[in-house]
Amino acid sequence: MPGAAIELVVAGAEATTRRDPDALVAVCASDIEFEPSMAGLEVDVYRGHAGIRKWMDDLHAVWDEFSGVADDFEEIGADSVLVRLTVHGRARGSEVELEQRFWHLWKVRDGKLWRGRSFTDKQEATRAASG
Repeated sequence: MPGAAIELVVAGAEATTRRDPDALVAVCASDIEFEPSMAGLEVDVYRGHAGIRKWMDDLHAVWDEFSGVADDFEEIGADSVLVRLTVHGRARGSEVELEQRFWHLWKVRDGKLWRGRSFTDKQEATRAASG
């Protein structure tokens, strides 16, 4: 059975795929920080619930179709999770389909997602997780 941190990450990924900002914010700390590695987004680091809502707006402004499947997890201590996320999408105004893997490192505080960082390289994500 997955740990609580993994369940939070899965809930966040599912909310993002459903385009449900309320459900995503519900699993995030009020002072969350998320640093995505996806090109085309307007902000380097999204902060707070308003930032997470902005991230979703920015994400869906770039993508007509977008889904992410969290499909591999590694719990790191009691408060961190390294997750492989396979993203499928189609950019707005394009017929080209995309599939890409990202690795997200999430830290949990008080039962909420608190710090998140996205990587396109697994080795870089692993180094960040151990440092």
